[in-house]
Amino acid sequence: MSDETSTAEPAAPAPSPASSTSTLGDTLRTVAMAASVGAAVIHFALAPEHLSERTRDGVFFLVVAWLQLAAAAALYRWRNRPEPWLGAAAVNGVVFLVWLGSRTIGVPATDHASIGFPDGLAAGLEAIVVLAAVVALRPSFASRAVPGISPVAFGVAGLALDAHRV
Repeated sequence: MSDETSTAEPAAPAPSPASSTSTLGDTLRTVAMAASVGAAVIHFALAPEHLSERTRDGVFFLVVAWLQLAAAAALYRWRNRPEPWLGAAAVNGVVFLVWLGSRTIGVPATDHASIGFPDGLAAGLEAIVVLAAVVALRPSFASRAVPGISPVAFGVAGLALDAHRV
C-alpha cells in the first residue's frame, strides 16, 4: 500500500454574480447593445406594414434594423475600441433625428406622422444608445467601477419585442 497524498490545492470558489463588479463602460455597452437590438426588433416588426404602404419606407426600416443589429454586434465584438461606439451613436442618432423630423417638420414626400407607442419606444431606445456612447467615450467615466449589471436591464429589449403588438 502506498501513502500518496494529493498535492493539488482545492479549487477557489467561483465569485458570486452579486459580488462581481465591472466598469461603467461595460454596463453602458450592455445597455446600448440591448437598446440597439430592441430598436432593430421594432423596425423589423414594422417593416412589412411600411413596405405595403410605400416600398421606400419599408426598405428604410429594414436597412435601419440591420444597421442597428450590426452596431450591437460591433459593440460586443470590439470591446476596447471607440469606433463601435461612434458607429452605434451615428446609426441610432441619425435614425432618431429622422424620426424627430418626421414628427415635427415632416419628411419630404410623406404625410406628417403622429407619435405611436412602437415608434416612440424605438426612438427612446435610440436615444439611450446615443447617450450611452457619449458617456462611454469619456475614459474618465467609462473606467469607473460599478456593481455588475442586473438582468433586469435586458427587460428593455423584452419590452421592445412586445411593443409591436400594441
